[in-house]
Amino acid sequence: MSLSNDKYKDLDWVLTALQVMIDETIYHMKTFAHTLDVHHNTEVADIFAHAYEQFKKEEALLVSYVGEKSLPTIAPWDTLYPDYQHPSEVLGGTDYLMTVEEAWKAIEQISQIHKDFYHFLLNKNEKGELVNFIESLLEHCKTCEVTHQNEASTLHPNDKERHDDLDLVHQDNFKGMFQ
Repeated sequence: MSLSNDKYKDLDWVLTALQVMIDETIYHMKTFAHTLDVHHNTEVADIFAHAYEQFKKEEALLVSYVGEKSLPTIAPWDTLYPDYQHPSEVLGGTDYLMTVEEAWKAIEQISQIHKDFYHFLLNKNEKGELVNFIESLLEHCKTCEVTHQNEASTLHPNDKERHDDLDLVHQDNFKGMFQ
């Protein structure tokens, strides 16, 4: 499907696009939480695990709205909208030594991707069922944003500093294990 405006008025296509975006975000939140935990950056892993839960709630809103409806497939190369940024693009520049501050910034950037798409869809649609649903998703985003801001406002100075390689710090736990 091309980038025509018609697809943004097609309820099934929009729901599929939302599902693709939310699923991708959930996947990356879960993957980062696990990877950071494995690399002993548990404080940052907990932030991604928390974000994972928030995006799962966003998904639950979508699943509840979709119900038993069968949705179309969107090709992986199809652009969701002209300015869409995939969540992996935000996370591409991070590493397992990221700080708490960097984690909250990444989560906020990914949340902004969702909000931008929702606002884009609102601009493409008139009143109606879809608009009401998108507004409920934006309300969920607003609630999450308040939580993120509260958490970010309590950062300590050491939350902004990178630590030594956390794998090396914890290697003493494994001494003799592979010898």
